[in-house]
Amino acid sequence: MNPQIIDTAIQAAQIQADATIRAAYLGGIGIGIGIIFSWWTALHIQKNARVAETRRNIYLDLVESFSNLVYSLHSLKMNTDIEHLIDSYHIFSTNFDKAMFVCETKTKEEMVKFNESIVPKTKVFIKSLAEFNGAIEKIKALEKKHSEILMSLKPIYTKIDNFSIESPMNIKISNAFDLINSKLKQSQKIVDEISDLESSNEHQTHKIFKDLDNYIQVLSESTINIIYLLRLEIGIKTDVEREKKLIQRLNAIN
Repeated sequence: MNPQIIDTAIQAAQIQADATIRAAYLGGIGIGIGIIFSWWTALHIQKNARVAETRRNIYLDLVESFSNLVYSLHSLKMNTDIEHLIDSYHIFSTNFDKAMFVCETKTKEEMVKFNESIVPKTKVFIKSLAEFNGAIEKIKALEKKHSEILMSLKPIYTKIDNFSIESPMNIKISNAFDLINSKLKQSQKIVDEISDLESSNEHQTHKIFKDLDNYIQVLSESTINIIYLLRLEIGIKTDVEREKKLIQRLNAIN
């Protein structure tokens, strides 16, 4: 066989082998890039899923604490003790801060607006409620003092009976009656003070409850846009206008 033909065949085979090697090399690179891209995509999806789950849990905690806060506010109509209300505010505020930390900027802007509007109103309402409770506590203290004065009269009457048996003209009897009169005057003074406070509190009660209803309504309506944005972030669609109507219906029930 012609040596030139053999060399040509060898060169052709070498070229084909080199092409195969290059193709395999490029194919390997392509597979490697595909694997890396798939891994990165999966990692990104997992990251987004974790963020979404974290947000969902925080937002649900926020909604729960808000519901408890509204319940505490409604409960004031039965018991004006503000300790439970303060606890509810604290929990809601904590969850609110958590939500602001993980939410989108647009949502955070709406939450800041909520704070700017509601916090001053909350301070005014809590102050009025604290003053109202202070008056109630004062009435309770006066009632206790009045009861103690009346209870203190019983042993005095007993002593008067004993003195009368010993000697009807005993000077101690006169002194005992003077003491009784003094205590009765003190008692009447307390009764008058209680009456004045109760009269003032009756007017204040109507005002507090009216302010309470207005505050709850403003609080509920102010959260509508926030709830809308939070739901969007976790993939829940909301009709804002219908939400407003539903909130109004709920407020009417309460």
